[in-house]
Amino acid sequence: MAESNPTTLVPIADTHLDEDHDYDYGVAEGVDPQLRVSMHETHEDRGSIWTRLTVSFLDDDNTESWPPMLGPVRVNLMRSDRGGMLGIMEQLAEKWPKWDWEHMLTTAKGLTIRALESNLPMTNLAEVTSQTLVAPYLIEPYIASAGVTVLYGDGGTGKSTLALALALEVTTGVPIISSSSPLKTGPVIYADYEDDNTQHANRVQAMARAHSLPLDRIEVFHLPMVSKIAREGKRLRRRIHDTEAVLMILDSVGMGRGGDALAAEDTIRMFRTLRSLDVPILAVDHISKQAKASRGNPDPYGSVYTRNSARMMWYVEKRAAKLGDPWDYLAFVHTKANHVRRSQDQYLKIKYLNATQETDDGAVDLIHSIRFEPTDVQGMPEADKAPDEGRIRLIDEITTWIWSESEPKTVKEVSTHFDKSADHTRTVLNRGVLEKSLIKVLKGTGNAYDVPTKDENKPDPF
Repeated sequence: MAESNPTTLVPIADTHLDEDHDYDYGVAEGVDPQLRVSMHETHEDRGSIWTRLTVSFLDDDNTESWPPMLGPVRVNLMRSDRGGMLGIMEQLAEKWPKWDWEHMLTTAKGLTIRALESNLPMTNLAEVTSQTLVAPYLIEPYIASAGVTVLYGDGGTGKSTLALALALEVTTGVPIISSSSPLKTGPVIYADYEDDNTQHANRVQAMARAHSLPLDRIEVFHLPMVSKIAREGKRLRRRIHDTEAVLMILDSVGMGRGGDALAAEDTIRMFRTLRSLDVPILAVDHISKQAKASRGNPDPYGSVYTRNSARMMWYVEKRAAKLGDPWDYLAFVHTKANHVRRSQDQYLKIKYLNATQETDDGAVDLIHSIRFEPTDVQGMPEADKAPDEGRIRLIDEITTWIWSESEPKTVKEVSTHFDKSADHTRTVLNRGVLEKSLIKVLKGTGNAYDVPTKDENKPDPF
């Protein structure tokens, strides 16, 4: 440490939110603080207490100046040698010798460890009254009133559009895909790793046109995201507080998790941060190709702790319409529900209408309206059934037909023969490749699909 007597700054304020701890220091109580010591993502791991340490000057508006004085740097608070807090103190004292870094960092360290080790207050369950209980849904039956609801499915299903439709219900109070008004209304934050604000704005305004919603009633705030959720807790809490948001949408779980999708620790820390935000979360997630080809309703891609940590889960499946049908069809399957019974499957129709609009880049074809209508199982196209459900699957019919034709078939040829859309046909054919009942081959200048020949020791599909 520095040889001269450094000034001791006194603690002005401290904030503890889940794994994030901030300590503001100033020359005296009652004056604006000058420095902030932040210890974020604090957690215990095999006897060590790790934190992400940042030390910053504070601007006049009490926000951290950039760049920080130090960090962020990962530190083990249980180490007191130069590989731990002592080394940090010496670095700061060398650059800013006028302050007593040993006092400030030791105080912050002690408060952080105490906060980590302290017990939350206990409650006598017999004293909890019905007035304190919370209704199970924010939007029945799609979004839980607390915790994380996961909306997951294959790519291109329309999950982001559905999430925005539910956001419109919350911010306007007008049912769009549900049959009842939300438990509460207010602003919504759309925390987005996947797209830009212009694409989502186009969708929101197209839905507003189709359902006669005035734009001045809509408060859906697009928040671009880069860092993983576990590092964004403080910023998200501030945005939720500033906007008075009553719902946050995360798009998507995989990008927000960061790190290894199969690692339990990354998923658990993400869900801890999401729960600390103290608003309901609707999280959009994906499935793997292997899960898509499997029987039954798949789980989201990655760690099992996504399912374990979610309060509620909905699997969304897109059904292929007949050629010429302007509607898309979606089936919702309630695959997990805590505290309530699972709901019946829900069915929905979506119609997209495009229009040419003038932009700074010239005339472009944009979505003009997106309309939703509920339907029932009788109004839905049939899904491909698994072999044990008592009927021939579409992939089996296609395989038999290709075999009988004795030549490879393109997506266009198959979709025309079976009167299916090209996208649905391609999906079914690729499923056949995964199941090894079909192979991809070259036909002309493009790809086609064929049945493996007998000399490859493949069984005859008949």
